[in-house]
Amino acid sequence: MLAVNISFLIFLGFISINYGANILAIMPTASFSHQVVFRPLWKELANKGHNITLVTTDLMENMPNLTQIDLSYGYSHYQKQNFVDIISNDSSSFYEMAMAARKATNETNNQFFQSPEGQNLIHNPDNLFDLLVVEAQLPTMMVFSWWYQIPFVGVSSLDCALQYHESAGNPIHPIANPDTNFPLNDVFEMTFWERLNSFLYINLYRCLIRFLTFRNERRMLQQYFGEAVPNIVDIQNNLSLLLIDTNPIFQPVRPLMPNTITIGNGMHLGESQPLTADLQDFLDDAKEGAIYFSLGSNIKGKNLNDTVKKSLLEAFTSMPYKVLWKIDHKFDKVPKHVRIQKWFSAQHDILRHPNIKVFITQGGLQSMQESVHAGKPMIGIPFFGDQHMNVKRMVQLGYGLKVHKHNITKQSIQEAVEEIMDKPIYTENAQEYGRIFRDVEVPNLDKAVWWLEYVIRHKGARHLRNPMLEMPFWQIYMLDVIGLILLCFVAVVFVGKLIVKTIYRKLIVNKEKKTN
Repeated sequence: MLAVNISFLIFLGFISINYGANILAIMPTASFSHQVVFRPLWKELANKGHNITLVTTDLMENMPNLTQIDLSYGYSHYQKQNFVDIISNDSSSFYEMAMAARKATNETNNQFFQSPEGQNLIHNPDNLFDLLVVEAQLPTMMVFSWWYQIPFVGVSSLDCALQYHESAGNPIHPIANPDTNFPLNDVFEMTFWERLNSFLYINLYRCLIRFLTFRNERRMLQQYFGEAVPNIVDIQNNLSLLLIDTNPIFQPVRPLMPNTITIGNGMHLGESQPLTADLQDFLDDAKEGAIYFSLGSNIKGKNLNDTVKKSLLEAFTSMPYKVLWKIDHKFDKVPKHVRIQKWFSAQHDILRHPNIKVFITQGGLQSMQESVHAGKPMIGIPFFGDQHMNVKRMVQLGYGLKVHKHNITKQSIQEAVEEIMDKPIYTENAQEYGRIFRDVEVPNLDKAVWWLEYVIRHKGARHLRNPMLEMPFWQIYMLDVIGLILLCFVAVVFVGKLIVKTIYRKLIVNKEKKTN
């Protein structure tokens, strides 16, 4: 009998240890770089016994405890709106960029909500979830937190937009922490006009989000979830936790509340894997060194005109270094020391090869993390978004150079490559920041998993919220206190003035009496 009871207790312990939560994860942005960061997180959660329902634009390999919903049609909606072309165009206004993003995401969201998978998530009463993990970019998919009455965690593959920092209670300041998409020459030495424009940008952004985006999103959601859908800002403010892919090597330091966890040490970087035999031989034979050139997953060959592509090929042809060039374009004639492919799946492992001496990149955050982790200097050619600030930060810290996208010539590329090849300081700085980047108290993957399970265990994390989030604005800015102080000051001045007048009048009266 005792043995049976012990066995039963062991069995119960086993169940309690291996209890798997039901997690709904929604990553709706049609960009591989937004997806790849969190793939190790879904795998680790599934390996720990949690049941993951993942809505993604880029499907992973199948594995136990992972159910995937294909959202890849989002790419066609972004292409239809010419999103990459618009945000890459320097003449495009902030409003044009915002509208292109909104149209593409709205079309994607509508198709998802109307799909059998979306309808199942909305109407199937057998769906039970303990946690929502959702990309902190646009707020639409956060509605499932309200729908299922579960806590949610926002995640971002870069520094998130300011409305999520506000929902987490993190301070927003146009000078100390300008928006990551706001172009600046030097975030540490902003000119007066940059400070003014940053102030206007942030407040214009707030107005657009609150009075345009949130209202339109709510009207769309009411079509699928009913008229009872709360205001989007109220749903968003129920955020339990924010996981952001930031690191002081790439972004300026900013104050964060305890419910904001940084995972900017390359969570997607796994153990080194061997290269394919042909790639290994190609790089091993690069006695003079090798260059790796990739503009990421969003910039395609069609985004570079024929003159630019010709100039790049001429530059690579004229240099003694071997070149790996990721581009979806076919050239009539390519020299033997230049290898062109549509996609290199082992970018991080390529950068780890000792013969790679410089990485030419668009300045995407994940690419830069991989390069710094490998201790390799970079040449940045930013096109849009946070790429501009990432590259400027790189130049400021001295582990790379910038070439403007409108100045891609044979000469500019040659000069930038030779500058890095001839001056060891760039490599030394990259290696030094690589040592800092790799030095963490807890691996980011373990940290992210622990915090998600923390939210599940405690059914939210409202106790970590900034108390100011519960206060009206007049209390936050102490308008009542300031008003009382001003009132007291005015009263003192008034009384003082009255006393002076009274004394003055008495003196005049006394003087007149004496003269009489």
